[in-house]
Amino acid sequence: MFGPIYFLSGDGYPTDAHVDRELQRRLSPSFSKWIGQKEIYHPTHESFRMDDFSRRTEHLEAYLAAQEHAGSFILMGRSSGARLATLYASRHPVSAIVCLGYPFRNPAQGPQPERYLHLAELRVPTLICQGLQDEYGGRNIFGDYALSPSLRVHLLHAEHEFNISSDAWDSVARIILEFCQDVLRRD
Repeated sequence: MFGPIYFLSGDGYPTDAHVDRELQRRLSPSFSKWIGQKEIYHPTHESFRMDDFSRRTEHLEAYLAAQEHAGSFILMGRSSGARLATLYASRHPVSAIVCLGYPFRNPAQGPQPERYLHLAELRVPTLICQGLQDEYGGRNIFGDYALSPSLRVHLLHAEHEFNISSDAWDSVARIILEFCQDVLRRD
């Protein structure tokens, strides 16, 4: 069994809650604890919006600082949750990162280097599962972005939202578990 894993949704949460559900169902037995977006972020009338990236960053840092695992955990994120996970891991100890649909670019905007520059220097073992049809970066990512040797990219037939079949979810879960077995020690 691996240590705890924290799942960070994209800024469209809860519309992408299916990703958390599909992965939790398949992966949670392999981890000591599964902490989903709903547990990390408790909306109130004073809450920030999920697309407020700087507030999400502050919230995640405070939330994880209050946990009792001292860097022995995995961060998993989809879209902006993946970006949040990699940025956090560039400044704090983390065992590994798993990204689904990393948002290398926003198709409605020009280049935004703050989305990807840190990936060239990231030292944490990282798996990026990226859809070939992802408008935020598909197969072109290898030529367009500098990626650290600690990053592994697995391309699959998916779009950014990861609306994929049950069999495809089984494959994604297998890829994630194989990555974890390769880079982590079990408790």
